[in-house]
Amino acid sequence: MGWRTSAISAAALTLLVTGCGAAGATNTSNGGVAGQSGVGTAGNLTSGSPASGSGTGSSNATQASTSIPVANYSPLVGKSAPAFTVKPLNGKSSVDLKSLLKKGEPLLVNAFASWCPPCNMEAPDLVNLANKYKGKVQVIGLDMTSQDTMSGLKKFVKEHKIDYPVLLDTKNQFEKKYGVTAYPSTFAISPSGKVILFHLGYMTKQDMNTIAQKLEHSS
Repeated sequence: MGWRTSAISAAALTLLVTGCGAAGATNTSNGGVAGQSGVGTAGNLTSGSPASGSGTGSSNATQASTSIPVANYSPLVGKSAPAFTVKPLNGKSSVDLKSLLKKGEPLLVNAFASWCPPCNMEAPDLVNLANKYKGKVQVIGLDMTSQDTMSGLKKFVKEHKIDYPVLLDTKNQFEKKYGVTAYPSTFAISPSGKVILFHLGYMTKQDMNTIAQKLEHSS
């Protein structure tokens, strides 16, 4: 039974670290590859370079984490965030990056899908983070709508009592421009419109607070 438990633990860890795969997703942003291979652990935060780390915890978890290729890198970090225009879940008028930045607040954009287990796991903490940093950091949920269903999304929003803005990427515009290859994928964008950080996979409370603190002091 030991090997089965280890196999299940490794599979679960892989899902948390690398996220849920986006069907047919490829990265064409700036000629880069969002899934550039690196070796790292769940919760790595990057500022423009492939992740690296050794992990902590049980021997099984450590062994698994050091053998999983982690795509926790984005060529967009340090560059201007690509413009995008999407629809809000509740509302008719389109929303674009420029209008989101008009408040002068940095953005934490979380690309997700309602059927994704890590997305569901981190949703309650994102709600708490949005309330904690209200007026300082804008938390934005960006549903990869072409890979999701409206019924699933509405259920997701209702069950997690999400009160921060939820936007719909109905035409794969955000997914393509930002090279989203798995969910959740989180992009930290400064008030001036620069991508300062990218995080792939499940975020812990500590991850979220670290990102929010960096955003709060960005310009």
